[in-house]
Amino acid sequence: MTMVIERLLYLLNDYRSIEKEVGTIKKSADKISASLTKLSNFVGITEKYLKTLLQKGKLSEEQVMRLYQSAEIDCNDS
Repeated sequence: MTMVIERLLYLLNDYRSIEKEVGTIKKSADKISASLTKLSNFVGITEKYLKTLLQKGKLSEEQVMRLYQSAEIDCNDS
């Protein structure tokens, strides 16, 4: 009987430990996902500025400032 109880306690402890690890992994995955979303937005914004630069040959001072601020490009900017 003691052996069965010890085994059960071991399994419960192991289960809790694995459950905690899964929670940690989920939190890490959420942080990674948020970072990827943020990076994706930056890449999209930068792509628009690059297209403008390639089409017009330059960016205005305001566009450069907006790029550094990671702001969307204004199509009406010169």
